[in-house]
Amino acid sequence: MIAADTVGTFALSLNMENYSVMTAYTMTFMVLGYLCGIASIPKVFSQEQSLRLSPLLGIVILISDPHSYWIANAIVWPLALSGLGNLTNTASGLLIMGISGGTILPLLWGYLSETSFGMHNTYMILIPCYLYILLYAMKGYRLKRKS
Repeated sequence: MIAADTVGTFALSLNMENYSVMTAYTMTFMVLGYLCGIASIPKVFSQEQSLRLSPLLGIVILISDPHSYWIANAIVWPLALSGLGNLTNTASGLLIMGISGGTILPLLWGYLSETSFGMHNTYMILIPCYLYILLYAMKGYRLKRKS
């Protein structure tokens, strides 16, 4: 949720008119992305493909578009929880705790954006997050608990 929390401030720094509506636009496009996911998974893309594609696109957008001010990402929760048996509740709780990144990263972004990093470059703090999601998509979801 770092995009929703920071996009208005970033748009203001670009002297955009109507900067205050950028959060609404960001959330609208995020919901549209979720709806596209519902329509296309698993008919067009598998959950695994979607989970791999999402962080890759996030990294590409961050690195390739110096004027981008939106970052969106969706995690395929069913893939994350499938096959866990009696550990499903624990894993679900850990995933919910992962949402705390939505409270910690905006604070870090705010602090770093006021330093020499600048607002746009500070979005690079998302790259480790995307890499973690990609690692999970490639191997992590396949790991099973040893009995």
